[in-house]
Amino acid sequence: MIRKLPVTLGLVAALLGAVSLLPLSTRDASAAELIRPQLGQPIAHVIQRRAKTLATHPALHRSLNSGSLVFIDDVVTTDRNGYLGLELIAGGELRIGPNTRLKITSVTSDIRYPKAIHLELEEGGSVRYIPAEIQHETFPPYRISIKSPAGTVTGSNSDFWIGWMDESYTVLLNHGEVEIATLAGAVTITEPDEGVKLRDIALLPPKPVRLRDRQLERIEATTVPRDDKPYY
Repeated sequence: MIRKLPVTLGLVAALLGAVSLLPLSTRDASAAELIRPQLGQPIAHVIQRRAKTLATHPALHRSLNSGSLVFIDDVVTTDRNGYLGLELIAGGELRIGPNTRLKITSVTSDIRYPKAIHLELEEGGSVRYIPAEIQHETFPPYRISIKSPAGTVTGSNSDFWIGWMDESYTVLLNHGEVEIATLAGAVTITEPDEGVKLRDIALLPPKPVRLRDRQLERIEATTVPRDDKPYY
């Protein structure tokens, strides 16, 4: 007769102890597989990264490499030279710039065909969302919402960027349409290269204006590969 051993904290600790003997990149991937039920379903995977990038989850802290999975409740972190490209399971791409802490907050409905994806820019940094080039024939485009300490930007099938620049959180629209909301109200951006600067979540967002060429160049530099730094 074969008895099933109960899964105890001691057993999990022993398994994780064995994993700790593996090389670092293999160790993180193996540990993630061991506690996959606690991590839940993946929402994205890494398609590109530069320098040290980490994911902090209530169930596991780990390094991210090309192909690594990212889950709901993960907080992904890049350092001052860092960059992280994520391809969402539902389609679309997140480009996370240097000095960023981005939390994968929640997904409304199915991860593959969601109604909404919610993210939170915890401090500084920057992130750009690029929708999928080909949309699903049956399901409508999902909304993606990125919350910052100064306001929340929401778009559907729209290419936009939000990040810390010139002592404020700046929102830039590349194409499509986005809404920027604070506790005092909301504004909508519909014109490419227009943006707003958010300084206080208690204040009404200002009227969108076209950003200067130098500002556009600085924003682009945060979310595109650089030739002088290796990507993986």
